[in-house]
Parts: sequence; C-alpha cells; structure tokens
Amino acid sequence: MKPLKYSLILIYTFAAYGGFSQKEDKLDDHVIEVIGAYKPTISDAFKINELPAIKDSFKIEPRFLYAIESKQILTDFQVEPIKPAKMLDEPLAKLYNSYIRLGFGNYISPYAELFISNLRSKKFNYAAILRHQSSFGKIENEGGKKAYAGYIDNAVSISGKKFLPKKTLYGTVDYRDNTIYYYGYNALDSVMTAPPLEKKELRDKKLTQQFTLASFNGGIKTNYTDKSHLNYDIWLNYYYFQDVFSKNENYGSLNAKLSKYYNKELLGVDTKVDMIQKNFDDTLNAVVKLNPWVSRVTDQWEVCVGLCVFSDVYWDAKFYFYPDVLLQYGVYGKYIVPYIGINGYVEENTYRKIAYENLFIKPGLDIRNTNHKKVLFGGVKGSISSNTFYNVKATLSDLANTYFYVNDTTLTTLNNQVQRLQNQFTFIAADVTLFNIYGEVSVKASEKLNFHLKGNYYYFDNMKSETKAWHIPEYDAVFTTNYNLRNKIIVRADIFVIGDRFAKTFDFSPTGTVNGARNIISKKLNPVVDANLGIEYRYNKILSAFLNFNNIANQTYYRWNNYPMQGFNLMGGITYSF
Repeated sequence: MKPLKYSLILIYTFAAYGGFSQKEDKLDDHVIEVIGAYKPTISDAFKINELPAIKDSFKIEPRFLYAIESKQILTDFQVEPIKPAKMLDEPLAKLYNSYIRLGFGNYISPYAELFISNLRSKKFNYAAILRHQSSFGKIENEGGKKAYAGYIDNAVSISGKKFLPKKTLYGTVDYRDNTIYYYGYNALDSVMTAPPLEKKELRDKKLTQQFTLASFNGGIKTNYTDKSHLNYDIWLNYYYFQDVFSKNENYGSLNAKLSKYYNKELLGVDTKVDMIQKNFDDTLNAVVKLNPWVSRVTDQWEVCVGLCVFSDVYWDAKFYFYPDVLLQYGVYGKYIVPYIGINGYVEENTYRKIAYENLFIKPGLDIRNTNHKKVLFGGVKGSISSNTFYNVKATLSDLANTYFYVNDTTLTTLNNQVQRLQNQFTFIAADVTLFNIYGEVSVKASEKLNFHLKGNYYYFDNMKSETKAWHIPEYDAVFTTNYNLRNKIIVRADIFVIGDRFAKTFDFSPTGTVNGARNIISKKLNPVVDANLGIEYRYNKILSAFLNFNNIANQTYYRWNNYPMQGFNLMGGITYSF
C-alpha cells in the first residue's frame, strides 16, 4: 500500500508542475512508479524585502493660510487670601497674682507671707512682698541654763519695671526690721554671776538690738541687641540704716555701666561714686571707681583687658590702681573652658554690712575698708550637657585691713555687779593672704528633678598679728535638691556643712596672765551638718499645705561663739493663691 500511496502523490505533484509549465490547460496522463523509500524535502523560502513605490514627476505641496483672532474673555474670579502657616503655642498656664502663706512651728515660731504682682504684661511689671517670721523660744547655753533667744524679722519689698522701646525703667523700695536678743553669755566665765535669762530682764537691761533699714534702688537700662547702639545701665542706690541705740548710717551711690562695639571689639567703662556718712563717726567715707575696659569675644575664646582705679577717702584720700584682665578659651567647645585673670578692688565695710553678717555685733563699731590689693584667679568651667554645668576656681588674694569677729571681753556693771558677759562681738583687723578653692555643680536631671552643690575651702597665710582666722570655717558646702511629683507633691532638701572654726578667748583664771596680758585660748567650734527637708502637697492650683523640718539631726551647734542655735525645728502651714 505504501508504494501506491507514494505513486499517487508524485502523480499529482508532477501534474501540478506541468500545469504551470504548459501553455495550454491540458494535463496528460502519466503513470510513474517509484520503487524505494520516499524522502520528502521542502526548499527554504525567502521574503522579498522590496516595497512598492510610486514614481511621480509632478508633486503638489499643500499650503495652509490661517490667522488667530485674539479676544479677551471676561472672568469673574475672586482671589481668596491663604492664611499663613503658624505654629500653635502651648496654652499659657493660668496665673494668680497673689498668694498668702501662713505657718507655725515649735519654739513658738509664727510665719506669714503675702505676695502680690500683676499678671502677664508687655508694658510693665510690679510686685510686692510682705514677710514676717519670729520666734519666742528659749535655748540652753553652755552652762545648762535656758536663755530667751527670740527674734523678729519683718520685711517689705515693692519693685516695678516699665518697658519702653529698647529701654527699661526699674526700681525697688525695701524696708527691713530685725530684733534680736544678746542671749549668748559665757556661762563658764568666773566673773559671770547672774546674767539675765528672761525676755523682760533682757529688755530692762538693754540687752536687745533692733536694726531698721529703708532703701531704694532704681535706674534705667537699654535693651539694644544690635552692635551699632550704645548700651548703658545707670542706677542710684540709697539706704538709711539705724540701730536701737540711735546709731545710724546714710549711704548713697551713683553707678553707671556703658558699652559699645567698635568693629569686633566691645569697649566699656564702669563707674561708681559712693558716699557713706555715720552719726557716730565724724569721718566721711567716700569711694570712687573708674574702670575702662575692652573685650573681644569669639566662638572659642574671650579676652577682656582693663584698668581699675579706686579712690578711698577715709580721713585721707588714697588711690589704688589694679589691673583687670580675664582670658578664657574653649578647649573643647563649651564643655571645657579654662580661664585665668587678675584684678583688685576696694571693699566697703559699712555698718549695715557688718550688722547683717553678725547680728550680735557691738553697736556703733566702725572699720576702714578692705583693700583687695591683688586677686589672682584661674579655673575651668563648662557644660557637660545642656542640663549640667560645673565651675572649679582657685583664687589667691592679698588682703589689707580684713577683719575677724571676736567676743567683746569688756567688763560691765550688771545687777550692781561687775560682769564679763562676752555676748557681743567686736572685730580685729589684719593683713593676710587668702587662698580659696571654689567648686560648683548644677544638674537638671529632668523637668521634675534637679541638684545643686557648691562649696569653698579657705586657707589663710601670712597672718602676723593673729594666730587664727577667727570664726572663719576651714570649709563650707551647700547641697540642695528639688523633686516635683506630678505637680502634686514638691520635695525640697538641703544640707549645710560648716567646717572647724576657732573663737578667740582668754584665760581669765588667776594664773592666766603673762607679763600683764591674758593668755589667748583658741576655742574650737565643732563642725556643723544641718539637714533640712521641706514637703509641699498641692491640693489644687489654689490651695496647698507644707511641712518644713529643720536641723533634722537635732544638732547643737554654734554659728558664733557662746550662741547655740535652735535644735530640731518643725513648721507647718498652708498657702492660698488668689
């Protein structure tokens, strides 16, 4: 069957080929017999890559003529302004312009405070504060007897500011009234017989003191931030100070600070003229200061160079010239900033200053001003982070006419008997060299917790007339911290540390005299560690209650010789805002 099948295919194939090759449509009959295996093949096909094209000798190029007729179309479109983007401020907390605080503690200690101020204002600011604190208790002295150790502190302060274009007017009026009692007797003195211990006795024997102060401070200063203007701060100080024995002091001071940029340097001058008049001393004490300076500040370093001239008028006029130099360089940005400098100045020793340093001072004492002849200092400061600041500073001062407090050993007649009370202080002037190391660290751990620590170390040298720096501690330190628990509970704690001190006393025994002079005894006053704790509970923004624990360790210590301080003290009270 396969040979027949192949035969028929070949027949049709040749018949078709022959049909194309014949001129006539005539197909002859042929019989072809193929013997053998059939192997069909198909030839390759190739595409013709030629496209048809029209060759025309006549071409017609189309041309278009057109025109655009402009016509304004009136539109009624209203432009609506777009409000600029603005950062929304946090809502301001509500302020109360007044509060009153009342408290009471042991040692029969009432406390009252009233504060009044205006609310937020861009035009002016004013505030007034009235404060009263007193105590009517007794304290046991070295002889084991309790003496009345009450005190009264009253203070009134009114301040205000007026904000002008690029200027600020400011002023403060203060009034203070302090009453104390000379309860610190030397109970171990053999001459001491029957000192008054009760409040009435102390008053009757005029063993009480009352200091009264009325003062004013006011001036005007500029607030220019650009470098083309002259900045200045000019103010006037005045106070009247008086004690219960009619010893008074008038003080007036005119001060001015001016500065202006010249190119990249800041030029300035500081001046003051002080006048001090006392009714218990006919001497007029005047101090005049003139301090021109120039400074240059960059991102890394700061240099300030000046000359300070003082005129100290006390019986006679003396002139002092001090260099005024400061150099600091940022070794590592604001993290480590070492600095060094030298200066000097005249320190005014007014009756007011001495009385507030030591309330038990003998009335009507006067001392010449202290001359800080040379002050060399250097240290390093910086910010470890945005919330941590530190400063360590060493100072070497050459002092002339500095003073130290000592007990007054003058004999007095009391209860028809000659007695040596030693319950008042006088002072001894000396020329010394003081070496001081000061350190300070402030940490704001969070918005609710912060710490602050500062302290001093003192070393006196070249003391020719005295053996000790009487009543000056070898070191002192203060640590404070605050914690805010959800604005409901506020905890405040502080610790005061005062190192060893020495008081100048004498050997008043029959054998305590050498060549007609009493033997000097350096009485050591023990170190002081005074820890205090305050807790405030805020019931709401208007009403709160507080408890203050002072001298928690109930330590008996002496700030001044013969004057023991109060032991454990507890005060509680409330605060109301309105």
